[in-house]
Amino acid sequence: MNPNVWLPVLTAALVLVSAYYAWTVHQLLRTTEEMVSATKEMVETSLKTYILSVVPQVVCRTVTRTATDPQPAGEPPRPFVAETTITNLGPHRLRLTRVRLESDSEGEQVRRFVDKWLVAGESEVVRIPLGKSNHTKVFVHLDDIASQSHVVLSQQAPGEP
Repeated sequence: MNPNVWLPVLTAALVLVSAYYAWTVHQLLRTTEEMVSATKEMVETSLKTYILSVVPQVVCRTVTRTATDPQPAGEPPRPFVAETTITNLGPHRLRLTRVRLESDSEGEQVRRFVDKWLVAGESEVVRIPLGKSNHTKVFVHLDDIASQSHVVLSQQAPGEP
């Protein structure tokens, strides 16, 4: 047999084998990309689930009462006190960082810095003196166990005028 015949046959066989390997590598690459995409989607879903599972579940209620404690000397008179009760209803502990009161009494804004960890079912009462006002808002600042900050608007409960 002529050696010139074997060369094209072997070249054609090499081309076919190379094409087959190229096709299988391409299929493997596409499958790997699909697996990476599915893994990213699973990670995002599990991260969202985790984040939602550690979000603090709290109840905040504020009652405004007439102040019974004497006012410190040099302070403007504040005849009322806002008592905010923060209760942790969730399964995880949370860190109470501060309670901020805003009122329409001359743009009064008072902050009470608190550094207290509340475990499940525990409550904390924060008292903030304030002047006469028609509208008040109390913002409770919290950190969850993943160190994410949250702000909760306290519900106003009926109290003394």
